[in-house]
Amino acid sequence: MAALVCREMGWTWEQFQEQPSWFIDVLTEMFQAEGEHSKKEIEKAK
Repeated sequence: MAALVCREMGWTWEQFQEQPSWFIDVLTEMFQAEGEHSKKEIEKAK
């Protein structure tokens, strides 16, 4: 999960570690919601 957050945010490992855990949790929830939304849009297009 950390690697995905770093990739999406353009962060290094050190920058990731500097973030408060609550912020990482919010980002993770946001990425999951975006993924679910994209999946629904793909299903609609079929």
